[in-house]
Amino acid sequence: MGIDNNFTRNVSDKDPLSIVTIKGLSAGTFSLILSVILGFPLPAFKFVLLAMVLGYFSYGLSIVLFIRAMRELGSARTSALFGTAPFVGVALSLLLFRESQGTLFFFLFLS
Repeated sequence: MGIDNNFTRNVSDKDPLSIVTIKGLSAGTFSLILSVILGFPLPAFKFVLLAMVLGYFSYGLSIVLFIRAMRELGSARTSALFGTAPFVGVALSLLLFRESQGTLFFFLFLS
């Protein structure tokens, strides 16, 4: 992750959408080639399309916003805020879904 963030910081003056498109196509191409080499079957087109939509919202959009934040806030502040996202996600899910958690959850969460 550090190499990826450093690369992104170095090119953050470029268009964020172009950066994410290049990164996504590169990672997707590498994954496709690796899966073919390892002999895994290709998934149905429906699942490929759904994975692309999920990737757009969960990865692509977050990286575009990350690059824009780097420009506005700087690299250190952006990385610090970006690192808190999983904790905010956990807090929101606890509030929204109101599921009870056992002691193991809190032990693992705090460790």
